[in-house]
Amino acid sequence: MINKFSKINYGSYQNFEWSDSLPEFKTLNILYGRNYAGKTTLSRILRSFEAKEPHHNYPNATFEIKFENNNTLNESNIKDEHKDLCIRVYNKDFVRENLSFLINDDAQGANIKAFSSIVVGKINIDIQTEIEKLKQQLGNQKDEEQNIEASGFYKELQDLENNKKEIERQIKDKNQDEQLREKAKSIKANPNFIKQGRNYDITIIKKDINETIKDENNIAQHIISQQKQDEYRNIIKDEPKNPINFKVLFNQNNFSQIVSGAKILIEKEIIAKEVIENDLRKWLEKGLELHQHDSEKCKFCESPLSKERIKWLIEHIKDDSSDKIDLENKLQDWLNNFESYKALDSNVVPIKDDVFYVQNKDKFNNLKENLANNIKCYNDELDKIKKSILSKQDNIFENLQLDTNSIKDYSQEIQKDLQSIQSLCNENDEKTKTLGEEQNKARECLRLNGVANFIKDIKYFETQAEIEKLKQSFNKYDENEKIVKSNIQKTKNEIEKLENSLSDEKAGADKANEYLKNFFGYNQLEFKSIPDRNGEFEIHRAGKPAKNLSEGECSLLAFCYFVAKLQDKDTEGKKPIIWIDDPISSLDNNHIFFVFSLIDSEIAKSKNYTQLFISTHNLEFLKYLKSLTGFELRGSETQWTPMFLIEKQHSSEIKKMPLHIRKYITEYNYLFEKILECAKFQTPNDITVDIYYGVANHIRKFLDYYLFFKYPNNESLMRKYEYFFGDYQKASFVNRIINELSHLEETTIRATVPLDLQEIQRVAQCVIKTIKAKDKEQFNALLESIGKSGGKDNV
Repeated sequence: MINKFSKINYGSYQNFEWSDSLPEFKTLNILYGRNYAGKTTLSRILRSFEAKEPHHNYPNATFEIKFENNNTLNESNIKDEHKDLCIRVYNKDFVRENLSFLINDDAQGANIKAFSSIVVGKINIDIQTEIEKLKQQLGNQKDEEQNIEASGFYKELQDLENNKKEIERQIKDKNQDEQLREKAKSIKANPNFIKQGRNYDITIIKKDINETIKDENNIAQHIISQQKQDEYRNIIKDEPKNPINFKVLFNQNNFSQIVSGAKILIEKEIIAKEVIENDLRKWLEKGLELHQHDSEKCKFCESPLSKERIKWLIEHIKDDSSDKIDLENKLQDWLNNFESYKALDSNVVPIKDDVFYVQNKDKFNNLKENLANNIKCYNDELDKIKKSILSKQDNIFENLQLDTNSIKDYSQEIQKDLQSIQSLCNENDEKTKTLGEEQNKARECLRLNGVANFIKDIKYFETQAEIEKLKQSFNKYDENEKIVKSNIQKTKNEIEKLENSLSDEKAGADKANEYLKNFFGYNQLEFKSIPDRNGEFEIHRAGKPAKNLSEGECSLLAFCYFVAKLQDKDTEGKKPIIWIDDPISSLDNNHIFFVFSLIDSEIAKSKNYTQLFISTHNLEFLKYLKSLTGFELRGSETQWTPMFLIEKQHSSEIKKMPLHIRKYITEYNYLFEKILECAKFQTPNDITVDIYYGVANHIRKFLDYYLFFKYPNNESLMRKYEYFFGDYQKASFVNRIINELSHLEETTIRATVPLDLQEIQRVAQCVIKTIKAKDKEQFNALLESIGKSGGKDNV
């Protein structure tokens, strides 16, 4: 809602600024001012926003309008888009633009010029021309029966549709979905590819291709060797195995202990009583055993064998010392335990390869074979030690050495093999837990191998790239098709809109005729359509084209059309700011009440507006406006409907309307005030040309009112002037001045001589003094009605 015109430098307004003493605009606002005071200028400022262009007469004008939300608009915003601002202005410019036949500014005296034919709103021929232009752009659809070829937008659409069909055909030819569907079916049937019971179709094979293999460069990495395929098939064949009960029982420290114990026995020294060669000692010991019960003679040579000799031999040859016996026993014990010292594979690894999964069997057998070899080497090294033990046992008195450097300990190798077997068993047990997952992985690898070889054979990615190129072309044609379809629809909508605008204008004219009949009782004047010229109208009077319309009739027709336009589709529902500038003609007061009724019924009571401004030069119309729906003069002054006075001396100004005009409703009071103002000017130079011409009319009208009630008889007006002024000379002087300044048709010479400003002031002073002298009570009452007292005056 508009609050005020903050600044105006526009037309008759020069450096105007809104005074702080002025009330701001409200929902309903009334403005009064004489002709040419500046009312229309204000309406033109508002209409520049409606028309989106400044008035052609004021291209460099400046102004600032303040709104209730503290937003401002000025001349630089005229062409901007203001979505929330809807303005509808009725003024002379509206009439010129919409019903230009009513006004001819070029004619002498701006008289009304009637044309034989008019179009309400936009000229129909322009609309029809635009429709034909749009239809040419739209073109024709192909019709083989009528032998009509497509043209315009329809031809573009047809070509695009044909191009799309051709691309669709090519895409269909290259489509590999059927091949993929068959491949997916064979994969689903193969348990090595898909676990039975699960689904596998074209959607999933495309997912394998596009999300796993992804592109042509990755095909090779999914193709696997025959050996790897066999390995995966074996994994799939595997059944879950029981846990393997295997523990490492081998003590890798045993060997070193055996070696160190054997070394002590072998290298232990036993000292003989008689030094005798070992073979001879063995021979003698054997002989003593043979002659132990029969010692009379030698059984070999039969020589006599005395007891003394045998005793000596026993004491010096057999040598049964405790050290010797102890060593012999230990050597024999070592030999007795020799087999237990060996690492026997049947005891160390009591499991077979059938407890392992296929991929672990070879690992196990290799480890077991390696273990057997290391055990054999381990036992071979023990055999070396055994030989040394036997040598010591054979010649216990001989000093022997065990060369440990030549003996290798295979305990670590055996331990390592056993631990590897243990790890393999653990791995095998863990595999039981993940067998399902590994089998799924194996199936996936086999499946992807099959898919990869398949898409390589059918050149899948190459073909898909070609299809994608075709799809891009298709999408381009499709986008262009949408654009063309949109252009077709927009063009059809625009044609429909323009065609509807003709009917809308007809509806507007019908509505205007309704107003003419219902509000003005006019059955003679009407907007009448012209046959075979859709949308064109003539103004008819009594059924015939109207000629020489009066200014009042022109105003009436234009205003009815404006009110009808407020209901068109461009305005309906937008609650516009409405500015009605001077709807009453200066030369025709016959329609004042009817215009007021139309405003009150169709605009004010409907409240279908954001803000309403009505300006007038007509005091009678102003009187009616004070009873308009929404007008308020009750309560405090701040609650009153704002009323403004537009005045112009050197420059137009917006003022607060005087209290007497706001409160009183007759023109009589106002005319008295204007005559009094002229009479009280300090010097004639204070009187402007506007005042000069206006006061003559004011005096003439005031005297008409005053003298009619004072002398209500059939005397001539001049005679009444004589009664009022008291002598013929004053009466003649006043009559001459006010008639010469009000009318020129019989005194055209007056228009060629300079203005005498003193004359009009003397006339005004004469009228005021005469009333004061002859009718003191009337004079004081008039002063009071315009807010002045009769105590002081310099007239």
